[in-house]
Amino acid sequence: MIYIFEDGNVVYDGSTISEKQKADAIVVTERPIEEIIKGKYSILKWDVEAQTAWYEYEDIPLTEIEEVKEDLNNAIMELTMLIAMGGM
Repeated sequence: MIYIFEDGNVVYDGSTISEKQKADAIVVTERPIEEIIKGKYSILKWDVEAQTAWYEYEDIPLTEIEEVKEDLNNAIMELTMLIAMGGM
């Protein structure tokens, strides 16, 4: 069983928490499968009454993606210059 707490902490091994902690948690028998979706990040959600959990996906802000692309392009340019100059 999997225990999910209000603060978002997840415990996969029930033997590591007390009975009180178990009572305070949402108990899910099956771990939801997290998909890797390009351009999105996952958020673990749960329903206390139904005792279920799932992932929702939101778009990664374009500015973050653009910053990473710019950093990668700069690194590639620097490496290209180093190679062209014979590693100097």
